[in-house]
Amino acid sequence: MAEAVVILAFVGKAVASSVITNLVNRAFTKFDELRKSEGMKATKEKLDQNLPRIAAVLLAVDRGQIMDRNGALDKWLWQLRDAVEEAEDAIDQLDYYQLKEKVKYQADPHNACTTSIKKKMTKLIKKHVPCIGDDSLGRLKKAVEGLNNAAAGVGPFLQLVNTLGNSSGGMNQTCADTGAMLTEVKVFGRDMEKDLILKWLSNPDGPEVSTFSIVGMGGLGKTTLARLIYNEIAEKKVLEFSLVVWVSVSDIFGIPDAKVIIRMILQDITQLSYDLNNLNTLQTSLKKKVETEKFLIIFDDVWQDGPETENQWKQILAPLKFGQKGSKILLTTRMEVVANMMAKVMEGTGQKNNHLLLGGLEEHEFLKLFNKHVFGTENPTEHRNCQRLAKQVVKKLWGSPLAVRVMENLLNNHTDIQHWDQITKQDISNIQINQNEIMASLKKSYHHLREEEQLCFRYCSLFPQNHKFKRDELIKMWIGSGLIQQSDSTQTLEELGAGYFDTLVRKSFFHASADSEDCFLMHDFMHEMAAFVSSGECLRTKTVSSERIPGTIRHICIVIQSLIAIKEILHLRHLQSLFIEFEGEKPELADVKEFEKSLKKLKTLRLLRLTGDNLFELPKVVGDLIHLRYISVRQTSEKELSWLPKSISSLYHLKIMGFLAVSVNGVTNDKLYGIGNLISLQYLDVPSSVMEMIPRIGKLTSLQKLELFNSQEQGRNISELGSLNSISELQINSLEKLNDSEEANKAKIKEKERLRVLSLNWSSECSNSKMILENLEPHNSIQKLHISGYRDVSFPKWISNSIPNLTSLELRDCARCNTLPPLGKLLSLKYLFLSNFHELELIPAAFYGRIPGGGDAFPSLKDLRISSMNILRKWEDIEGRRKFPRLEKLLIEGCPQLTTLPTLPVSISNLEIKNSGLQTLPMGIESLKRLRLVGCQMLLFNQTQHNGLPSSLKELIIQGFCDDTSLASSLRNLVSLTRLELASCSNITSLPQEDVFFKLVSLCEISIQKCKNLSSLGGLGALTSLKVLRLSGCSNLVTIPLPQSPSDPDSEEPNLEIQQLHIDHISLLLQRPLKSVCQVKKLHILDNHQPESLPKQWLEDCTSLEEIEIGNAGALKGLPSNFDELLPGLKKLVMHQANLFESLPNLPPSLSDLVITGCNETFEQKYKKDTGSNWYELADVTAVIIL
Repeated sequence: MAEAVVILAFVGKAVASSVITNLVNRAFTKFDELRKSEGMKATKEKLDQNLPRIAAVLLAVDRGQIMDRNGALDKWLWQLRDAVEEAEDAIDQLDYYQLKEKVKYQADPHNACTTSIKKKMTKLIKKHVPCIGDDSLGRLKKAVEGLNNAAAGVGPFLQLVNTLGNSSGGMNQTCADTGAMLTEVKVFGRDMEKDLILKWLSNPDGPEVSTFSIVGMGGLGKTTLARLIYNEIAEKKVLEFSLVVWVSVSDIFGIPDAKVIIRMILQDITQLSYDLNNLNTLQTSLKKKVETEKFLIIFDDVWQDGPETENQWKQILAPLKFGQKGSKILLTTRMEVVANMMAKVMEGTGQKNNHLLLGGLEEHEFLKLFNKHVFGTENPTEHRNCQRLAKQVVKKLWGSPLAVRVMENLLNNHTDIQHWDQITKQDISNIQINQNEIMASLKKSYHHLREEEQLCFRYCSLFPQNHKFKRDELIKMWIGSGLIQQSDSTQTLEELGAGYFDTLVRKSFFHASADSEDCFLMHDFMHEMAAFVSSGECLRTKTVSSERIPGTIRHICIVIQSLIAIKEILHLRHLQSLFIEFEGEKPELADVKEFEKSLKKLKTLRLLRLTGDNLFELPKVVGDLIHLRYISVRQTSEKELSWLPKSISSLYHLKIMGFLAVSVNGVTNDKLYGIGNLISLQYLDVPSSVMEMIPRIGKLTSLQKLELFNSQEQGRNISELGSLNSISELQINSLEKLNDSEEANKAKIKEKERLRVLSLNWSSECSNSKMILENLEPHNSIQKLHISGYRDVSFPKWISNSIPNLTSLELRDCARCNTLPPLGKLLSLKYLFLSNFHELELIPAAFYGRIPGGGDAFPSLKDLRISSMNILRKWEDIEGRRKFPRLEKLLIEGCPQLTTLPTLPVSISNLEIKNSGLQTLPMGIESLKRLRLVGCQMLLFNQTQHNGLPSSLKELIIQGFCDDTSLASSLRNLVSLTRLELASCSNITSLPQEDVFFKLVSLCEISIQKCKNLSSLGGLGALTSLKVLRLSGCSNLVTIPLPQSPSDPDSEEPNLEIQQLHIDHISLLLQRPLKSVCQVKKLHILDNHQPESLPKQWLEDCTSLEEIEIGNAGALKGLPSNFDELLPGLKKLVMHQANLFESLPNLPPSLSDLVITGCNETFEQKYKKDTGSNWYELADVTAVIIL
């Protein structure tokens, strides 16, 4: 707790000096403005004297110089933070009343046209101090005195710092050195990773000297894996390197010093001491040592990134580039950004960004490691009860070898089942011994963050494990909770927050979700660390009890069944963020009343967030929470929810308001009218049905994002946009409702310097759309422009002449346009989408534009998509200058009369042609990596007859056409192809023969769907590289009846090494060559077939199976009686619609996940957790779902 408090109080000198100093200055500015500074001079002088002392103490604490953190220090730190926040609230209250006066002043029609509102407001506030309230001023004076008293308590701790002097001790100054010798007798579960790195080490191709990075969080075994490689090379000599060097970078704190690291390399090579301090001399010495050698250098535990660090690594790697061909540099790091930096430094050598993202050990290997450390053997036969619980303990350790070593100390020699049971019920961060080992390792990463980034990371402990969050949503929460403070820079709070977020991603605290493009997650490790370092400040709890919630908590998430539980947090005097996850039924009126009474007492709240299936109308007292910056109500069911109370119109500090519900009631004009008072509001996220009713949008002068439903009603039309100069993202709908172009002028779009994203939409006919668009020209700062439903034959000139910073342009449904503007002049344009130009017959040479000096056309364009051009016949090329020099992706879709394309640049890597009339592929695709062809029969035939497909292809997708001959011809010589997909190709009857597949040495994945006449898999068995096969909707392949026993068991078949098999019919397992596969790890039978039984012989041959999923087990009566013997390594079994199951056989001891759905009531009761008669059979399975 002591360490967490230190981190929380201010985190360091930067925060102390900036936050407190700024706060003091703001407070005394308020006194001066309101002429109430009498008698405060002495107080300010004392504060000014103590601020540097406070900064010195906090810096010493952060550096670990004050190691004896007693209760007095903790108490003083919290006293100081409390005082700061009291002063912040007092100033905020004064600001609130000033905003209130401003709203009243602007509401007066006599003041609406004045040009000196700010000046008059200042006079008004000084004249009417009583309107603001003497209580507020008194509160501020009291808060400043309290801050002064707290600051005065710094003396004893400053004396301690002075006694310690400039000691360099502390956790942040040094990191443990790592040696190259293996500390483990056996390394578990890293064979695949080891083989991958050894393959890279033995690869003679590529640059003279290449790099490879092992990237992963602390405790996952990066150093151990690197040691394993070192041992293989230096000791076992499995590969020939004349020099093998190990450099531990972890003991160099801060930005690495090139001279220090080069000396370490030289000392390792020569075994001599180097005292040279001249960088040039050191570099020359290293160059001489390596230029005749083929070397392997391992840099272990590389930390920092950034320009200064990159410059140092350039100096370090410069002499190493002279090594003999085949020389390698291997590094370990916790941050992917470091791997990217290394690749960038070496890019002049042709270096590719090679790195391995190291995850936790797979469960079966991890269990072996756990057993070895705890029981002394990989497969223990004693202590069965403890072994059963071992699986549950292993689940908590996230595959981390470091966590196992810690648990060894905790569990070794303990065979008491109660002791083990207690361990399984604790979070890893709550187990005392781990705080000094697992968390110490993780906190190295944490302490390399800036103070502001640490604060934002800690806040994420409020979310549950595996919670997916979106970047913009989280940044808004940080802003709403007051975590991001305006700095002296020109950056907005959103830009500052985006920088913090991106750093947390780059440094592996967050990672992108695999199944959701715009979502992010925290690894379980990181979530536990966030909970640990935020102790005393942030809390997520289902046990809402005042006795168990520390009074220092600032941000809390409570998961509750009853609204009355909120009474248990009323002792939190400085609570700033309140998340309520309501899991109860629709609350009674009495409960809502109690909730209202409690909510009124939480006066310091900055953020209020409610989620649940059965939410309720917020009480009107929410309008009394004058410090609120963020309010969000999100109903997760489809039930109706009442709109927010009218009182929210008095939340003048509110910046973010969100209301999400499928159906909304209680939306009245008087409730919506008050929204115009929210002059601080930046983001308004409400249902469209509500948004289009809100009047006086123009009063929301701080608004940054808006979707305007243009109407003729006053207060809801385009003229409201005139005063919104803070807007950064704007969408205007129903532009056809404008009477004339002068109405468009009133929006003053060109004056909005902060506008970055603009969407302009017509939804019906409009006779003057060009004149309207002329007057909607944006400021030249615009970056993304979307125009839809435009109804003229040509575009205004500004679209290609006046928006030089445009990076993305979409022009859709421009039905009457018969020409394109010269968009090639847009030097920054990266993405261009043109769709539904029904009158466009020609893309002329003028499309490329004329650039002074004859520069490239579309010099930055990376992604070009042309869709639904029904009469487009020709696309002209240009000569004499380049076009699209950076183009990577081209999509042509729905252009049936377009027969040719212009020559493409060598940069093109992704080409999609769908339902278009092209006869041949364009020139310039020699480096193409991905090709998708949909409905292009003539194109494929002509291409294969003449030039063939480019041998560089890695992915080929063919849909809706193709026959046997064209398929075989198209696949010839595609030696780089890794993935092939065929869909809805009814003319294919057989896959190519062995001579074709034999040459596809890189093909590892094939997907075949809805090829209804396919009756043979041809020479598929020759594909030794195939790892994933998907077969579905190929009815002719499954016409062979399922035999009672396999025929020809001794017939020779090529042994495919397929690891994942996805099929829609069980009989496919008896087709050649699938009946001979024996290395499948994952079998998925899709839900459009109901197997009556599983092929026993095939299962006996495929003992490697780890996962089985049956989409529809409705005809399956049960599993084989010897199921545990058939599949001894099975880890996961999923069966849906298993309504005929009566019981389960003995299950493999390796099974950790069991999911059975759609089962009958008898079966469900029999295997009900804890109470079912057969539940004991599943006691060893970690995760069980039966319903």
